[in-house]
Formats: sequence, structure tokens, C-alpha cells
Amino acid sequence: MKTETSHTKKESIRDAKHIVAETAKFLAAWTEQQVRAIAVKDHTPYIWPLGQKGYAIGNRRVLNINGYWQVENTNRDRIGIFDEKISAVFYCLCEQTGRNKLADSILLNDQVVTRLKNDLVHYEASVERAIKNKNSEKIAIWDSRLFDANIQLKYANDQLQKSLTSAKYIKYWE
Repeated sequence: MKTETSHTKKESIRDAKHIVAETAKFLAAWTEQQVRAIAVKDHTPYIWPLGQKGYAIGNRRVLNINGYWQVENTNRDRIGIFDEKISAVFYCLCEQTGRNKLADSILLNDQVVTRLKNDLVHYEASVERAIKNKNSEKIAIWDSRLFDANIQLKYANDQLQKSLTSAKYIKYWE
């Protein structure tokens, strides 16, 4: 005759781990909610790290998604995607402190830089493909586009850096 083994110890450990995990989730959500409430009350965008995921800045979240930085509102609706973390952070700070023109400038310039970086990758691959196929006409076309894109990228980076420098010297917490 076999006796039945008791699973109560294993089940209780599993239940305890589940309770601890749910409590940790609740505390993280509650902390983020309280920080947002303080930010709204004081009209000050606090920056709160969210571990490896990103940051909570006032009533916005900046999350790292596959190397890009996504800005979300409290309903988790996407507001924008940025190439650089600093652009996303300053966009949130400027937007929440009423500096909408500067925030829009940062958003637009970052989008242009991202588009031009993607264009460069495409043009470099096209030049390589044309060299491999020994098509001198296409080499000249893609090479000139690559050259133009490099010039445009340099200008767009300069514009973005000007916007970020302007945002860097604003006193947000006064």
C-alpha cells in the first residue's frame, strides 16, 4: 500500500513566492503613482528611475524599447520615439514645464536625425551592392546620395544639439 505524498510544503512555498511577487508589483505601482501625484501637485516634473526599463518623468514614462526611447503618457499611449535618451528626457521636461516650442523642436530634430541615420544605413548598403555588381552608374548615384545624407545629418545633429543645450540650462525646479 502506497501512501500519498503531501504537497502542502511545496504549495505553501509557491503561494508565498506569488504573494511576494504581487506585493512587489503593487508597491512599485503605488510608488510611481505617489511620485506622479507629488509632481502634479508641485508642478514639478520629478525624475524617477524604473529599473532597467527607463524613467518616470512627471506624468510621462521614458522606456527603452530595442535601443530607442519611447515616451508614454499615464494611459500608456505612445507620444513619441526618440533615438537618444537625453532627447526623450528633455522633451518630457520641456513639455511638462510649458516650454512647448522647445519640446517640439527637440522632437522634430530627433526625428530628422533618426530618419537620416536610417537613410545612411540604406545608402551604404546600396553602395556596397553596386560595388559588388560592378555597376559604376549606380555607384555614383548612391555615393552622391550618401554624401548628401552625411551633410544633412551633420546639420540636423547641430540643430538637435542646439535645442538640447537650450534645454539643459533651463532651471526646471524653480
